Amino acid sequence: MQTTDARKLLDATFEEIALVLGGIFAVHDVQDEAVWQIMKHLDVAHENALGKLEGLDPAARRPTYPKHEYTHHPAVEALLLKLKRRPLNREGL
Repeated sequence: MQTTDARKLLDATFEEIALVLGGIFAVHDVQDEAVWQIMKHLDVAHENALGKLEGLDPAARRPTYPKHEYTHHPAVEALLLKLKRRPLNREGL
């Protein structure tokens, strides 16, 4: 996959995630501050992914935020585990 194709796929995926989250926020009347915080972190994740795609070190561009100790929601943990266990296909993706 060429970098431009990967970039388009990455952008489309993050757009879809933002739209899914936007629907959830609207249906569940999520507080405005939480929506802004989540979208800010989604933007940082997108920038990190773009940096990796371009061969850059995303940590060098990432602003530092205070660390928070917390545990993930069980649904988040379940998705993270599923992503880690998913085998790579023939192309390594």
